[in-house]
Order: sequence, then structure tokens, then C-alpha cells
Amino acid sequence: MEKEVNPVESTSAAAPPTKDDSEKNNDGQTTTATEKSASGDSDDDKAPSSTTDSKKEENASDETSEKSTEKQEPPEPEAPPTFETLADAIQSPKATGAQICDLFIKEGFKVSAKFRPHLWCRAVCGKTLNEVMESSVADSFIEWDTNFYNMEISAADNDDNIKWITNEANILAERIVSGTTPDDSNEPGVTLEEAKRSLCAVLLYHWKSQQSSMNSESLSSIPQHDPLIPPVACALLSAGLPTAGASVVLSQIMPQFMPLLALSHQERAVAAKTLHTKFYLLACYHLPLLVFHLDRYAPGWHWPKQIDNENDENDNSSPKKNSNASATHKGRHLELQGVVPESWLISHLAGECGGAFMNPKWLNSLWDLILVSSNNSLRFFLALAVLEKDSDTLLMLTGDKLIEELNRIMEFKEGTTLEGFAIEAEEDGLESEAVDWVQEWCDRARSLWESTPRSVVGQLRAAEDGAVNLALQQRQKDAEEKLQARLEAEAKAHREAVEAEKERRLQEARDRLTRARLVAFYRKFNPEREENVDKILVTFAGRLDVLDKKLKTKYGVGFNPALPPKKNKINEDTKKLLSNMGNNTTNFFKNKSNKSQQQQGGEDGRTTMKETNHQANEVTVTVSPAEVLPVLCWSKEGAAKAMNMRGRYSGQKIMPLKFYLVDSRPEDTAAEQGRFPTAVTMSPDTLMDPEKMQLHEDMFESLRGAVHVVVMGEGFDALPTLYGNKLTPKLQTLMQEDDSRTSNCALFFAKKGFPFVSILDGGFAAAHAWLSREGHRRHLRPSSVLVDYNPQVSMFAQLEEAYKAQVRFANATTTEKTQRALQNFVD
Repeated sequence: MEKEVNPVESTSAAAPPTKDDSEKNNDGQTTTATEKSASGDSDDDKAPSSTTDSKKEENASDETSEKSTEKQEPPEPEAPPTFETLADAIQSPKATGAQICDLFIKEGFKVSAKFRPHLWCRAVCGKTLNEVMESSVADSFIEWDTNFYNMEISAADNDDNIKWITNEANILAERIVSGTTPDDSNEPGVTLEEAKRSLCAVLLYHWKSQQSSMNSESLSSIPQHDPLIPPVACALLSAGLPTAGASVVLSQIMPQFMPLLALSHQERAVAAKTLHTKFYLLACYHLPLLVFHLDRYAPGWHWPKQIDNENDENDNSSPKKNSNASATHKGRHLELQGVVPESWLISHLAGECGGAFMNPKWLNSLWDLILVSSNNSLRFFLALAVLEKDSDTLLMLTGDKLIEELNRIMEFKEGTTLEGFAIEAEEDGLESEAVDWVQEWCDRARSLWESTPRSVVGQLRAAEDGAVNLALQQRQKDAEEKLQARLEAEAKAHREAVEAEKERRLQEARDRLTRARLVAFYRKFNPEREENVDKILVTFAGRLDVLDKKLKTKYGVGFNPALPPKKNKINEDTKKLLSNMGNNTTNFFKNKSNKSQQQQGGEDGRTTMKETNHQANEVTVTVSPAEVLPVLCWSKEGAAKAMNMRGRYSGQKIMPLKFYLVDSRPEDTAAEQGRFPTAVTMSPDTLMDPEKMQLHEDMFESLRGAVHVVVMGEGFDALPTLYGNKLTPKLQTLMQEDDSRTSNCALFFAKKGFPFVSILDGGFAAAHAWLSREGHRRHLRPSSVLVDYNPQVSMFAQLEEAYKAQVRFANATTTEKTQRALQNFVD
């Protein structure tokens, strides 16, 4: 066995022999050790073998030194340990989120009340409960609770917000006691007084933390008497979290799962309408008959439900809901007639102060699934599952009875069965019953989720972030406008001060000049009065013109006082007229500027225009061409890829949805641009022909509920996004006409009660662009898919060629661009 060599020592000892290290013989010739041993110059016969062995050792040590001097590769990360149970995983800081999710599914979405605090801390904070309790945030809360809680409570009489928090804590404390009471014990987990104090401390600390983290200008954006935050804090304490842990989780759950809670009341109202609009379109997609029935007898039902709040009594900025209002007033203010609670889509059904609440144990089981899944779209399908379950009952009711039944369903009143979702807030259910009830509810929601196009689900996932971004952009815009107004006011005040100072200096100069002229006048005409010049100026202050007239009458000549220039007097009517003229001129130039910006084809301008048109004309959800075309234009590769899709919470494969394309373009346009061979043509002329529509209706009746109908228009609204076209008046007219045709075609199916009706996002333009740009990856091309398609005639084919040329020559040299321009000119 070779002897282990030190890498440092072997660097010099194991070097191979060179000319410098060779020995010289007697003749002056250089010989190496090998030559020396071969010629018989060695001392004994064992020398050659020993030399050979030493060279082997040297080579081995050299290899060892080279390996040791090489840069060591970083060690591979250790694989996370395996866990047998969910309880072990959520208590270990080394467990990953995927492991916790898999174990949660493996154990049937069940977690005991003992380990629920651990699960929620891992799902929200990414830390174990022990790590959360040892964090600096928890230490800050404990220090505040120990030193300042009693001081804050003592000031409740002088602070309306502290008083309101105390009252709400007293109301919600019973839910904490009910939620923490074990099933096998009649003794509550916490007493009523402990629950009141814990909830009050969490809410007060949260409110004080928000105040201390904002400047004086941002304090107005903090919601006062927020009806959604106390139920969220109550839910955390009902799950058994310690008071300090609940405070930490509350600060983390808002930005991750409920970002709308950080907005002001006005901003949240606007953002909530965005979410409720998405929910309404989703309901139109799955339950069109119920939606049309509710729209007829309970218009505005899908908007957020208005709750009478004390801090809104003196707010006259928006109309208030009036139960005794006339039908005309209700029709003009549909947004006030909503029955869907805000907490359903904002705080994951946590409830709201002054509104209805779910049983705390049922809510705990529901939040187990919501927090672990981190699925932002789940709330929409849970709300839709409630409507689907009671759709038959709602379709049989009208008038006030319909609204009463709808409110009963939305407020979780009356009845607690696995077949129904409405429950009483005061009822104490068992933990196992809560899990079964939530599982039944989520199964219905999952069924709806699986029958929804993936692109629509993606839109629902991003709806909350989009609403928050719009609110923050509006907040920034308002702040910039306020800053601009303040700067303009300061600039105006500065200008006025400069003008005043200038006028003061001019007046002083005029006074000196007037005195000098008056002294010279009296010195010439009446020297005796020269001593009384100052008194005369004081007597005639502001009336020097009168003095000049008197002197001119007496002496025949005036002294020419330095008077300020006369100002033109304008009456009030003239001022109003000039003011209106100025405003009209400003508005004219503003409108002209906005139009010019839109015509420039800027990306922001195009997006705003497109969003505005969609919000005004949307009748159902939109589906991406990337999801529809691979199914519509079947290929083996595309089918195999679609079949490999798996559900998030199960190993079952998700079958691709069956799409049925309806072409709403005019027939001559479809013949010119190309058409899909499997699409059904329903042109505007066909929609106006009763006989043809009856034939189509009979054909689609056999497909009711079995296919997902996708209506395709021309897609002019996608041209600015796809090809950078400018928003000219002609293009805007084409966009409006195309949207009208597409919406009318979709409304035909929706009014007939067909479920699963959607509109292809971007129409034929987006479909053609997808086939040209992405279709080759699925062996799909426009020429092989479309019929009646001629690239030399099709406008979209020419636009696509121009787009590809633009992309190809984007980084070209000036010579290549010039040659391209000349070639285009010749063509």
C-alpha cells in the first residue's frame, strides 16, 4: 500500500525529471536516471527497480496533489427528511411546502385542533409555531401587550376607534370560545374574558402598527372601523393560535392571502367590484339560466352587499342603500342592491362586522384547505358552488321571496346538513362533521373548477393582484394630483408675494417722486406751504388726484403726482364668462391631447382602451386561443400533452375540455380570411334569419352541457397588441362593430340557457397569430388547419409576414434595412 502524501510536500517532491534535474556523465553529456541505470552506472543491481518504484510513487503523489489542489465542488444539498404524518412535518422546520401539502392530501384534508396552529403558521409564515413565537415580531407584541395594553384600553372613552375595537371584540369573543372548545370536552379552550382580551390586544396592536408605519399624509388611507379585519383576527384565535402568534400571522396573512384589506374603504370598494364582476361572468358561464333569472327579479345581486357602518353615516360622497327606495331609485343604483358579502371574495369567507358569520369550526376546516392550497381562484368556485346547490330553489322564487332566500343562503342561516351549505352561526358542530361538510363543499367547487377553461382560471388567479395594482395606481395618481395642486398653490402664493413686494417698492418710489414734485410745486408757487407738505400728503393719501385738481384750479397748473396705473374693472358676469371660456379651452386641449396619445399607438393607451371596451361590453368570460386551438385542431402530440395534465391535489389526469367553435364573422370575411373546418358559422345574417337560427338551435340542443361553446369574432381589438396598429377612428369603429357581433352571438346561447359559453380572446386575429407563431410546436400551421385560406389574400397573413419581417430586421444593419426598404418599394 502506498504511503499517503501531504499535498503541500508532494508538490515539489513528485515533480517529473527534467533536463535541469538530470545528471552529467564524465564526458560532459547529460544523462537521465533511466539512461544511467541502463548503461550499468548504478551502484547495484537493485537500483533500477528501486528507481522505477520511486517514480511510480512520485507519479501517484503528483496525481494526489493535482486532485487536492483542484477547486472542490460545492456539496450537493441534502434531501429533505421524510415524514410519516402531517403532525411531524408541520412541527419540523426542515419540511417543505410540497411535503406538507402531500401529507395533508394523504390524511384526507384533516388536521386535529391540536396541530392546526402549527399548520397555519407553516402555511402563512413558512415557519413553525415555535419559530413564530420566538421571532422579533412576537417579542414586540408581547412587550407592547405587557407595557401599553392597559394604557390604550383606558383611553377608549376618548378614542372612537379604540372604543369600536373593544365593542367588536366583546361581540366576537364567543366565536373564539366556541372554536377552541374540544369535541370531547365541555370545558372551553379559553374563557370568555381571555378571548375578549386576546382579540382586543391583537386588533389594537395591528391598528397601532399601521399608524406608526405611515406618515401623516398616508394615515387617511388606513380604514377606520374596518368591518373585515376583526373577523380575520377572530378566525386566527379560534384556530387555537396564541395571542402573540395570531398577531404575527395576521400581519403575514393580509399581504399574502388578503391584500385588499390593506386598501382604504374607497379603494377597496373599487377593487371589490372588479372581483365581483369576475364572479358574475363565471356564474354566466356555468349557470346562465339562474343568472338571467336573478338579473330579472333581483338586479344588481352580484355586487358587494352594503353594510351600515357607523363611520359612513356622515359620508355623503356616495349614495346609501335605502330599503324603502322606489324601483326607479334601485334601478339607478344597482350597485347598492348586492347580496354577496364582501368577505366571500376578499377575506375568504371570514365574515364581517354587522353581517353574517360561518360556524367557527366549519371555517377552520375550510381555511385548512385554503391556506395549504394557496389557490386564489378557489373563493370564486366556492361561492359559485353555493349558488349551484340552491339553483333549483332560487329559480322557483320571484320578488321579495327570492331576495330573502338569496340572503338566507349568503348569510349561512338555517339548517346544517351535508347536502346543504347554509348553517347557523351559533351552532356547535363536531370537528369531524366540519371536515365532511367542507369536503362536500370543496368537491362541488372542484367539479366547477375542472369544467372551467384553464385560461379563465388563470384570469381569476390574477384578478386580485390586478385589482390591487389598479387601486395603487389610482392612489399614486391621486397623490400626484394633490402634490401638483399643492405645488401650484405654493407657486401662486410665491408669485403673489413677489408681486406684492414689487408693488410695495414701486409705491415707495411713487411716494418719493410725488413728494419731490409737490415740494417743487410749492417752492415755485407758494413757498410758505412747503413746510406742510408731509401733512398735506397724509391728508390726501389715496386722493392725490383730488389734490392735483384743486391745485390746478387754484394755481392754473397741477403738480403731476405719480399715481399707480388704473386697473380695468370687470363685473362678475364678465368674470364668469371668461372663466368658462378658459375651462372650455383647457378641456379642448386636454381632449385633443388624449386623442393624439391614443392615435400614437402607445402600449398604455391601447391597453386602457381595450380594458375600457371590455368592461363596457363583456357578457361572458374570455378563453385564450392557446387553450382552445390545440383541442380544436387535434394532433397526436397535442393530445398526448393535454392528457398528461394532472390535478393539483390528486393524481388523476385532467381531461381536456371539449370546445365547439362558433364563427360569428360575416360570411364574405370568413371566405376571404380563412375559416376553421369544424366551426359552425353564425354570421350576422344568420342571426337575423329565424329559420336558420331554429336549425342551429336544434343542433346545439343535443350538445347542451356536453361541449364548451366558444364564439369567435374577427378580433380587431387585438390588432394593437399583436401588431402595434394605431388606434385610428376607423379601427375603433371596426372594433365596436366586431364586439357587438360577437356579444350578440354569445348572448343568443346565454339567453337560451346554454352553459359553458365563452368568447375567444382576440378572435380570429389572435387565433391566426397563435397558429403562425406557436402552432409549429404542435405541428399546426395556418395553411394546414384553415380552409379557404390564401396567404396572398388574407389580411392577417400579410400582417403576420410584416410582423415577422419586423422581428427579423429589428437588429439588422442600416444597409440591410435600406435594401429591405428598396425591395418593398419595388414590390
